[in-house]
Amino acid sequence: MIDKEVLVFSASRTGSTFVWQCLCKIFTKVHKHHDGQGSHLFQKKLPCIITERDRVESFVSRMRVLRFKDESNKVFLDNINKFLHTLLNNNILQKDVDDYYLELHTVEYLKAAYSGELLVLKYEDFFNNYDFIFDQFEKFFKAPIATSTKDLIVRDTNLFANEKRQDKFENFDTHCENSLIHGKHIISGEPNFYKNYIDPEMYNRLHNMLWEKNEDWKKLYNYEG
Repeated sequence: MIDKEVLVFSASRTGSTFVWQCLCKIFTKVHKHHDGQGSHLFQKKLPCIITERDRVESFVSRMRVLRFKDESNKVFLDNINKFLHTLLNNNILQKDVDDYYLELHTVEYLKAAYSGELLVLKYEDFFNNYDFIFDQFEKFFKAPIATSTKDLIVRDTNLFANEKRQDKFENFDTHCENSLIHGKHIISGEPNFYKNYIDPEMYNRLHNMLWEKNEDWKKLYNYEG
């Protein structure tokens, strides 16, 4: 393993746990954060990997583990539109969007102002695509990854392996400390998975809500660059 510290930073539910798992097989110390609690690491200018995902998909995934963590996957998917409308009518949906914006804003600030080396990975590009991941890592870190390490990463971090881990836990409140996989962590993992279940009108509403304040991070961080 390479004796080096690395930072994974993202808004939640964007595939950061998976990327963290991969990096932990390569480097001796890999940090993972979703919000300003990782700000002390920004000062260290560690190599930083940001994961991003379609905002509606990541937000709904976050909503599932935050608001409906005790529901079975089937119940959640069968009632997802009803759940969304209930949250909307009770003004909870806007609150959750605003809370998620705090994470999104920190990511946007980091992308614009971070003084260390930065790699942005799109969930839709790296999902189930180890060749892409290894290529990006080798270019970013300017170092080859041994074939044996690649094989280890594929074996220990694949979707099936992580689904087996999550089955050991009752819900998202409990997790595996070694892999950071929670109970009910994964439904599918497929990009644009929720788009097949959410009414188009609601999906568009969520999209507009999640992009409406996109530039507010500049005010939040007094950024003028």
